[in-house]
Amino acid sequence: TLVNDPHQIKAFYDLHEALQQTQPMRSFEHYMLSIPEIAQLVEERYTPPASSLKQLNQLPEGSLGRVHATRMIAAGLDPDAIQKNATAVENWEAGLEWKASYLTQRRAMTHDIHHTVTNFGTDLPGEVGLSAVYLAQIHQPVSLLYLAAVLLHAMAKSQEYKQALQTLSVGLEMGQQASNLLAQKWETGWERPLSEWREKLSIVPIAV
Repeated sequence: TLVNDPHQIKAFYDLHEALQQTQPMRSFEHYMLSIPEIAQLVEERYTPPASSLKQLNQLPEGSLGRVHATRMIAAGLDPDAIQKNATAVENWEAGLEWKASYLTQRRAMTHDIHHTVTNFGTDLPGEVGLSAVYLAQIHQPVSLLYLAAVLLHAMAKSQEYKQALQTLSVGLEMGQQASNLLAQKWETGWERPLSEWREKLSIVPIAV
């Protein structure tokens, strides 16, 4: 399904679900928890403070929150999406299964923030770039399969395939050089300039 249409989000999550209980997924979960900053998020049971895109859009120009809100609103997304996502993590059971579920939810919750800080677009090449960052930083199995599907899809269109390969290369390099995106408490620093976030995390945003 993803080879035919990489925009099928349900197929992406179906693929992620199908990987549950496999050795690559267990390795992925253990690897994430071996990263001290990510393990700390889990131990704290970090839940971001509630906020809306409308509120973030009132922050100073150039701040992470303002830039992120502007991008999201321009894309026509729900102004209350962040607040809804923040209340979505409700299962506080112990054990690796809960921890893995929490981190999967956390990645989904912060995915659009990662687009903002890396400057990868939400078009197909941009999703390839961000998936490459995840592949480099957290060894996410579904990212590898998604990238394979997108590249197979794009092969029929030489220009799109070329763009996908370029952003794949940039994303892998960015992921290896930058601090881990999943380890950040973005929501506690909405007011900080985006440029400061990028400098702190060694993120060189992709040029548009």
